[in-house]
Amino acid sequence: MAANLRDFHKFGRKIVGVGFNYKSLMKEMGVKASSVPRIYLKAPSSYVTQEGKVKIPNWSPQSIWYEVELGVIIGENLKKASPERALEGIGGYCTALDFTCKDTLLAAREQGLSWAMSKSFDTACAVGDFIPKENFPDPTDVNLWLTLNGISKQKGHSSDMTWSAPQLVSIISQYLTLEPGDLILSGTPSGMGIISPGDEIRAGIEGVDEVRFQVE
Repeated sequence: MAANLRDFHKFGRKIVGVGFNYKSLMKEMGVKASSVPRIYLKAPSSYVTQEGKVKIPNWSPQSIWYEVELGVIIGENLKKASPERALEGIGGYCTALDFTCKDTLLAAREQGLSWAMSKSFDTACAVGDFIPKENFPDPTDVNLWLTLNGISKQKGHSSDMTWSAPQLVSIISQYLTLEPGDLILSGTPSGMGIISPGDEIRAGIEGVDEVRFQVE
């Protein structure tokens, strides 16, 4: 299965995102804690790998946020899984960038509309290579980072998550059957900001992985 999971972005049927999972971001944005994770879906057509470029949509040229995230890649069918079973069913991890159309998202929140347009435009989910779980440290003890044009913008530790990676997988599996190749975006730390054409984004999981994307 691990060999197939290297192409998770080609066959995975779901991208499940989690909003406001880092306490640092909630503090920065003035968001109150919730009793359950804030879950949304991104279209699989929004994937872009390091061979491609992040493309700003022409309908929102000055309002695209960057967000570095720990990507959790499902390795087995999981339905109503316990956190322990969820951890076993994780196939691996990746560095992920969840791009968001800020103005469309804020308008959707105000009007009670779907987040789909703001989260699923082409290249809105940039991912690095698949890292098998056997080659990955404890997902509750990793540092995420992001630089924009060489300037540090985001730094966060996974211990700042409200719900850990296994907890998220377990909770999501109570409602959706998770399948091999599905990707969970586990949330972003504080420091989000706007990208522009010509920018270079570098991001990674400290000591494990690094990705690089150009913006056009």
